[in-house]
Amino acid sequence: MADVLPLVEARLRSALGEPDARAAVTFLGTDRIEVLRFTEGDVVRYATLGMSAQPMADPTAVLADPVKGPRAELVLSVRPGTADTDKVLRPLAVLAASPQVEGLIVAPGASLDVGGALWP
Repeated sequence: MADVLPLVEARLRSALGEPDARAAVTFLGTDRIEVLRFTEGDVVRYATLGMSAQPMADPTAVLADPVKGPRAELVLSVRPGTADTDKVLRPLAVLAASPQVEGLIVAPGASLDVGGALWP
C-alpha cells in the first residue's frame, strides 16, 4: 500500500491553499501527527495530517486489515479574535491520534471530546 499522506497533503493544499504554519506532535506508541494552519481572509483553518496514515480498525478484531477501513483527517475552521487559536494544535493532534490510541473509528457526524475546552 502506498503512503497516503503525500496524497492527503496535496488534496489539502488544492482545497485550502498553502499552509502558513505546521507543527508536529508524536505521542508515545503512535505515528507522528502534524497540524497544518491555513489562513484565508478572516478564517483560519487547522487540518491534521497523519490520522489517515493507517485505516481505522475495530479494536476487538483479531487482525486489522492494512488496506480496508475508513481513513479521516480533522479540519477546524475558526475566526480569530482575541483568543490565541494556535493553542488548539495539541488538542487537535490528541483527537487525531485517538484511532491509534483508543481504537476509535471516526465517522461522519461523530462527536469527539477532549474533556474540556479546545483552547483557553
